[in-house]
Amino acid sequence: MTTVDAFMQQVEAKNPGETEFLQAVREVTESVMPVVERNPAYRNARILERMTEPERVIMFRVPWVDDQGQVQINRGFRIEMSSDADDAKTLVKNGCLCISEGANMPTTPEGTDVFREARVLYGPGKAANAGGVATSGLEMAQNASHMRWTREEVDNRLHIIMRSIHEDCVKYGKQGDFIDYVVGANVAGFVKVADAMLDQGIV
Repeated sequence: MTTVDAFMQQVEAKNPGETEFLQAVREVTESVMPVVERNPAYRNARILERMTEPERVIMFRVPWVDDQGQVQINRGFRIEMSSDADDAKTLVKNGCLCISEGANMPTTPEGTDVFREARVLYGPGKAANAGGVATSGLEMAQNASHMRWTREEVDNRLHIIMRSIHEDCVKYGKQGDFIDYVVGANVAGFVKVADAMLDQGIV
């Protein structure tokens, strides 16, 4: 049994039936386990175990106003996994060179494997789609500083953030003449959070 499989058994035992959560944990763990194994500080502080213990905040209520001015209440939901392995194989067969996801986990793990095995330049949503989260962060920074930035200033800052994400993906995902953006994004994100957790101590 691999180290990843052994780790996932522990996570699955604590979180049975949490399909999306377990998928996300496995995808990241497969990329970052070599980094954890090489870094005694991460192992000793049990960083990966702490990261994968979810802090549960569940919000279902989505209030909105319809065209007649009536308040409606729905539960939030999303459609998941719109691209599977067959879709990915079709894209590869048709000569697709690049996939840049614009959503959260829109491709099944099997579809992602097809792209990676075919060495398609594949930008996972956590990196390629990070602009929305980055812009929210910029808005919070702007509000906290009581400043007003122009559209151009926000756009320039967003370009800097997205370039930095790309550089981190290259740094951690370069494999010979190929860049595995899945590994790069996972490891870059993990290292950033893991180092911050080490700095904070046990909290």
